[in-house]
Amino acid sequence: MRKDLTLSGRTVFGNLPPKGQEMNDHYYGTIKERVEAFMTELDRELWKVGVMSKTKHNEVAPNQFEVAIMFNTANVAVDQNQITMDMIKKVATRHHLAALLHEKPFHGINGSGKHCNWSLSTDTGKNLLDPGSLEENRFDFLLYVMAVMEGVYRYSGILRACTATPGNDYRLGGHEAPPAIISIFLGNELQQIFENIQHNNLSMSTQKDLLNLGSSFPKIPQDISDRNRTSPFAFTGNKFEFRMPGSSASPATPTFILNTIVAEILKEYADMLEEWADLSPNLKVIKLIQQQYPKYKNILFNGNGYDKNWEIEAKNLGLSNFKNTVEALPNYISEETISLFERNQVLTRAELQSRFHVYCERYNKQNNIEISSAIEIARNEIYPSVLGYITKIAQNIESLKSLVEEKEYQEEKKLLKTLLHHKNEMLQCIHELTDGMKTATSIMNQYQRAQYYSGTLVPKLAELRKVVDILEKQSNQHTWPIPSYYDLLFTL
Repeated sequence: MRKDLTLSGRTVFGNLPPKGQEMNDHYYGTIKERVEAFMTELDRELWKVGVMSKTKHNEVAPNQFEVAIMFNTANVAVDQNQITMDMIKKVATRHHLAALLHEKPFHGINGSGKHCNWSLSTDTGKNLLDPGSLEENRFDFLLYVMAVMEGVYRYSGILRACTATPGNDYRLGGHEAPPAIISIFLGNELQQIFENIQHNNLSMSTQKDLLNLGSSFPKIPQDISDRNRTSPFAFTGNKFEFRMPGSSASPATPTFILNTIVAEILKEYADMLEEWADLSPNLKVIKLIQQQYPKYKNILFNGNGYDKNWEIEAKNLGLSNFKNTVEALPNYISEETISLFERNQVLTRAELQSRFHVYCERYNKQNNIEISSAIEIARNEIYPSVLGYITKIAQNIESLKSLVEEKEYQEEKKLLKTLLHHKNEMLQCIHELTDGMKTATSIMNQYQRAQYYSGTLVPKLAELRKVVDILEKQSNQHTWPIPSYYDLLFTL
């Protein structure tokens, strides 16, 4: 049993075994029978309550799996997502499994996220983000894409804040998840249409290419978008996919924030279009894009979001980069955010301030649980184990002194010295974290406390993890007191 996983959903210590996820054999492999039985029952339970579970498959990391639910209207989809998370845990327990919805339960392998597929539809079901209207020589689709583009650019701070959690801090920006910089991926073809309109090159073709899959298959339209898994906000054919939310989060918050942002921009666009009453609908859209696109096109990025140079480029483009929860949360109470939500009668100043306070408190409590778990495990389980191993090596060295020359047990002496050094480092980290927790408790302001956790205690926890992980590698595996990553990830 691991207290850290049980109490916080994350392993605060642990080394990867020699094999992790690098072979991609889990992702491309068959689903194990035990997991398949779990998935089958999960389907049945979800269908009973009207949740249409569409896709289930292995994911990249060992013992990581994905489930996708059929698209629905926002309110229904959000409720079904909550039901699905609850049902996953219940069904897993029946199969003697543990479902970890934490964003980063294991260090060194992929974490888990949640993709919010967002679009706009009329009351008759027409998808306003379907590029099919271009084939009918109508440009209203481009207007709605432009509105999303401008909205995400202007209000990227609150979009980033709504994905800010302690767990997501360990996930975002790694080579597994989008970076903390919000940008939009449109795909080369769609972005080129906007570029052509900006430069008044209106001879471009809006006819989508066709993919010919062979004589036995019909021709189908090719996506007007491309696939870029490194983008946090990507156009994927007839919707936008927001990939920053964490796996444990409710999609309600990013959804209503996106709704508010786009509604704000569309109101502004409506006022602008009404002033151009003498123009045809398409010419109105063209004029609007030529006016707005150059101001906000910097939000577009079709490149590799994992590239280290992207952070430098994004800064030069004027894009925000809130690297962690503590940096992002104040966007909830910025005057820009408060004005946006009050103007649209979605949230009041007091409601936004209360959310900011609650999210700061959640950040502090989550980190308190993780650090307290780490201290207890290190002091009460790891330390006695390491001390016993040190004592055994010292006794062996003492026994060897009367049997062989000193050069014959030099390696044992080196190991003993190394273990003693790291044992003392571990104890020092425990003392500093214990004192730091007392300091954190004395800070009454929740945001200032969060700053202290983020700036002082979280880095110190990382130091403790580093030294404990070194001790695990150097200690006797048979007497190591907590289950290893191998035990947790490769014995299903």
